[in-house]
Amino acid sequence: MIYDKVTGRPVGRYRQYDLATDSYCACDADEVLSLFTGSDTVLKNTTDAAPDNLAVLQSNMPEGVSLRTLHVAQRSHRLVERPRLHLAADRDELEGDGKDSAQLTLALYDSRGHIDGKGTGRVRVTTTRGKLSARGGMVELEKGRASLTLTSVPETVHQVVVRAERVDGDAQAAEITLAFV
Repeated sequence: MIYDKVTGRPVGRYRQYDLATDSYCACDADEVLSLFTGSDTVLKNTTDAAPDNLAVLQSNMPEGVSLRTLHVAQRSHRLVERPRLHLAADRDELEGDGKDSAQLTLALYDSRGHIDGKGTGRVRVTTTRGKLSARGGMVELEKGRASLTLTSVPETVHQVVVRAERVDGDAQAAEITLAFV
C-alpha cells in the first residue's frame, strides 16, 4: 500500500501476482514508489503534492477492505482503522410541528473503539430536513464529544438523514435516520 507519510492516509494499493507460483508475492518498495510518484492523481492526494511524502507499507489487507476506513499510525507504522465519528439522537421520531426537537450527540472513537478524550476539531453536521442549533451545522469537538439540537419542520417526513463529517476528513463519517411524524 502507498500512503502519505505526513497524514498516514492511504493513497493507493499495489499487488503483484506471480503466475509461476499462482500466488501474490512481495513487491519491491522502490519499484512501487517509482510507479506511484509518476501519477498526478496520486500526487494531488499527497501532502504538498510532493513525491517525498509517499511511502510504501507492506501489508496483507483482506479483500474488500476499503482504504477509506484505514490509515497508517505515525508512531508504529502499522495499518489501523481510522478514527470514526458516532452520531446518536435521544429519540428517532419527532412531531412534525416545527417545535419538537431531538438532542444529537457526537463522539469521536479511536482505532481501538474508545472515545478519544483528546479529540478536537470541527465537525460539519447536515440534515435533509429540520433546523440544527449550530450555525451552519458546525460544531467543535471537545474531549472527543459535541452536541447539538435538531428541531423538526411542520411536515411529515418519513426519512430525515443527519450526517456528521470532520472538516479535515480525518475520521470516518457518521449518519443516522429519524422521522417527523
